Amino acid sequence: MTQPMTKNQTIRRVVAIGMALLAAAVTAWRRKPALAAGIVGAGALGAWAAFRPGSPMFGPVVSRGPGDRPRAALTFDDGPGPSTPAILDALADEGVHATFFVLGRQARRHPELVRRMHDEGHQVASHGYDHGILVMRGPGHVRDQLTRTEDAVADAAGPGVLTHVFRAPHGFRGPATWGAARSA
Repeated sequence: MTQPMTKNQTIRRVVAIGMALLAAAVTAWRRKPALAAGIVGAGALGAWAAFRPGSPMFGPVVSRGPGDRPRAALTFDDGPGPSTPAILDALADEGVHATFFVLGRQARRHPELVRRMHDEGHQVASHGYDHGILVMRGPGHVRDQLTRTEDAVADAAGPGVLTHVFRAPHGFRGPATWGAARSA
């Protein structure tokens, strides 16, 4: 089992990659300015795509449903936690359903709340196991995050409860995220 990358570790990796790209661009500048510009542009595009949650570059992003009538989707991330019972009570009082993007680690701590989400008709989806940043992680780590979350939800509420919907922690996704999520 791998440990989640901290924000500082992610920043250090991004800075190191950025510096390597900058060094390559500076080296290429004298002989091939177009190549240097391409290196800088590719690096900037990759960074934009990874750290902009709505970017479709590393996989599709669903941000709205069909436009045939006005509607809203309620989603909750990072639980279940201490506020989840109050949220579930409020949703039940209003007869409204939501999608809960759960962390596997939290599902292990509060299996009764995952069962309640499912029993009350809410969608239970994955937000990874421990909310670690996935941008610079490989496909094996991403699959591990998803598989461990699926196992935690299955242990809490039964197999097949977790939907095949995934919201990356912080909305940040890297090149390996989409492919690994599809294969998990």
